[in-house]
This record gives sequence, C-alpha cells and structure tokens, in this order.
Amino acid sequence: MNYKEYIFIIGISVTLVLGIGNIIFNFITSRKRSFINTVTSERIKWIANLRKDISNFCGLTLHYSLKSIDNSNKEQEVIEEIDRLRYKIKLQLNPNEEESISIIKLIDEIPSLTDRLTIDKLINDELRIKLDILTSNTQVLLKKEWDKVKAESKKGDLRKKGIFIRVFYKLTKIIAKK
Repeated sequence: MNYKEYIFIIGISVTLVLGIGNIIFNFITSRKRSFINTVTSERIKWIANLRKDISNFCGLTLHYSLKSIDNSNKEQEVIEEIDRLRYKIKLQLNPNEEESISIIKLIDEIPSLTDRLTIDKLINDELRIKLDILTSNTQVLLKKEWDKVKAESKKGDLRKKGIFIRVFYKLTKIIAKK
C-alpha cells in the first residue's frame, strides 16, 4: 500500500471516530436537556400551584373569620376547604427546609385564630399579621425556587452543583440578616 491509501484509511477512521463521538455527545446532551426541561417545567407548575393554594387558604381563612355565614352547610364547606388546603400545602413543602418549616407552622397555627366564639379585634389583628407573615414567607420560598429554575435552565442539573448552591444560599441569607 502506498502513502495515499494510508492517508485515505486514516481519513476514513478519523471521520468514523468523530461521527461516533458526535452521536454520543448529542445523545448525552439531549438527555440532559430533556431532564432540565422536565424538572424546570415541574418546578414552575409547583410554584403556580403553591401560590394558588396559599392565596386560597389565606382568602378563605380571612373570609371565614370576618363574615357570618348564614347557611351551616356552607360554613362546613368552607371549613372543609380550609382543612383540605392546609394538608395540601403541607404535602407540597419540604419538611427539612427552613422556609417550609415556618410556613407549615403558620398553616397549623392560623386556623386557631378563626374561632367564632372568641373572635375579637385583637385576635382579628393577630390573624391578619399571621396571614401577612405566611404570605411573606411563601414569597421568600417561591423566589428561592424561581432562582433555582433560572439557574437550572442556564447551568443544567443543579444536584451535581448542589453543595455550592446550598452554601451560596446560606451565605446570602446570613448576609441579608445583618
């Protein structure tokens, strides 16, 4: 064989290796992109659902505490909806995350401030304050999750980079408190 045939065989071999490498690279990239898109879209749905459930819980709780409901069946329906939302919200939260724990505590505490027999201005003011705190804590949690969505869409799977992100969030939280 002459040198032209060797160059031809080497050229074909290099092309074959590059083609196989390209296929593998595209397959891995496609899987990563699919994972990121799935997780990101699910986070966005979760954010929307939690926002809706918290607003419904706050609205129903405040309405129940302020308004007299003439129909006892209607009153029972409102109480059942508040209870359903309480548990639904808890199931959407991470019981090991600081922001979620504070929201869960408020979700458990708030209904006790709606007792119709003892409702007075002081309790009504406390209820409004607790609902405002719940709203504020939920905003913090949702902002944190939205930042995760943005970071994930730009940088990919954050689980691999999770330790650095957790440290970053904790540091920003400490700095914000000062």
